[in-house]
Amino acid sequence: MRYIVITGATKGIGRAVAEEFAKAGNHLFICSRNRQDLQSTAEALRLLNANTTVDYLVSDLSKQDEVAKFASEIKEHFPYLDILVNNAGLFISGNIVNEAEGALEAMLQVN
Repeated sequence: MRYIVITGATKGIGRAVAEEFAKAGNHLFICSRNRQDLQSTAEALRLLNANTTVDYLVSDLSKQDEVAKFASEIKEHFPYLDILVNNAGLFISGNIVNEAEGALEAMLQVN
């Protein structure tokens, strides 16, 4: 069993990657900004393999203090880290002509 951290694990590629690692019976630590999504994802991942463990923390990785808290929680739950899937990201749709001030910077900060 490997110790695996996946950011942005509740949707899209992050969720698909988490499901594959869960099927193989690994220890997962996941994060997302939405508590309900995290809870339901963790429950679904645990059902894929009885040996899979899933811990999670609500984290907005655009905020440095939340990144630090997430890293601290990982250290408390895992003796070491085998795999990091850094999938968290942010997309703010719009166009360059009327894009909200700071939109690009916000996306770059998370991505």
